Amino acid sequence: MRVISWDEFTAGNNSPNAGGTGARQSACGGLSPEFCSAKLHAGIEGPESQREASPLMNELPLALTVGVFDGLHLGHQKLVRRVCAQAGCEPAVVTFAQNPAAVMRPDVFPGDLFSLDEKLALLRALGVSLVALIDFSRDFSTIRGRDFLAALLGGRKVAFVALGENFRCGRGAETDALAARAFAGERGTEVWIAEPVMDGGLPISSSRIRRALAEGRTDEAERLLGRPYSARG
Repeated sequence: MRVISWDEFTAGNNSPNAGGTGARQSACGGLSPEFCSAKLHAGIEGPESQREASPLMNELPLALTVGVFDGLHLGHQKLVRRVCAQAGCEPAVVTFAQNPAAVMRPDVFPGDLFSLDEKLALLRALGVSLVALIDFSRDFSTIRGRDFLAALLGGRKVAFVALGENFRCGRGAETDALAARAFAGERGTEVWIAEPVMDGGLPISSSRIRRALAEGRTDEAERLLGRPYSARG
């Protein structure tokens, strides 16, 4: 699995705010320390692996999903599996090197359900072959929703996008899944909006899992995650 930065993902893109959105320079080719740590500890391939990627794979259009994916629970996995099942496309995920809530509201942020390297390892296990990491910042949070979507779709050909029903992007979360589908449709990209995965009559969500863990209901949290939970110190 190749892991690249948002700036690399949008390279050659002429859309406003496509790149240069504040990715911090580091020894890992301009990626943030969060990405560097994930690469070193999870053994994930970095940007340099693109030189060795299959030329045929690079010529395929992308099928992708985008989101924070905190915990990568069963609802998130539904999106990822749909992308991986899209015939004739390379399966890709656009996500964040750090949770946007940790940047925007650090005083109330409860912490991630699992680490970035754990997220990347699970994405690889699910069959994803390309991950683009957004190095989120307050500057990035000011991008308009349409500009973000234009950058997302303005580089390599994107044939298919899977979004959750509660997807939002852009300054003030101004652009929802329906608006994203309309925007992408004008550019020839199919957008599939997934209904939430339900459990016990309620949608599965990261906040629900976090609440179950806080109240000692580990079995419920693991059922919603679809795998065992391992607390980090």
